[in-house]
Amino acid sequence: MDLLEPVRDLRILSYKGPRPAVLLKVVLPSIQRIMELDSPKLAEMELRWDSTDGSFQGKWAAFKSYDKWTHMWIWVNVWGRQDLQTKEGNARIKVKGWLITEFDYYHALQQGFWWTFSYLFYNRTRRKLFDQSKDYYFRVIDMIKQNLNILPEDTTISTGTPSIGERER
Repeated sequence: MDLLEPVRDLRILSYKGPRPAVLLKVVLPSIQRIMELDSPKLAEMELRWDSTDGSFQGKWAAFKSYDKWTHMWIWVNVWGRQDLQTKEGNARIKVKGWLITEFDYYHALQQGFWWTFSYLFYNRTRRKLFDQSKDYYFRVIDMIKQNLNILPEDTTISTGTPSIGERER
């Protein structure tokens, strides 16, 4: 289940100002603290810094397992450019979250038991896990905004595909 079910896409923030590359240092430890994870549940998938032109990119993923059937993923992707002299620059930040429930059944009888169990009992638990996951998701976004000193009216949030001329990363 997508954590932004009505929107059905990811959260995109645009930032222009001082020190956008600070996110390369703070995202991973902050996600670890916010989601109360140990290191094996975190991945720094990509971290690039070009010392000639100041361009940078970072990609991180976090995994939280709640129980036997349900787990959560959050992916953060940051890219931009920071001037090497003035430290001014810009960045684009994408944050995506999922709550996934999986149950493997081997025959129709198990499937029937699972649907009954899910309907009568597990849906309430899953709703609580969804709310907790959504809270983690928005706390990660708030952490990014806080580290960049972004005020709510300074953010540009889009929920679709990039417009013409805009690059998808």
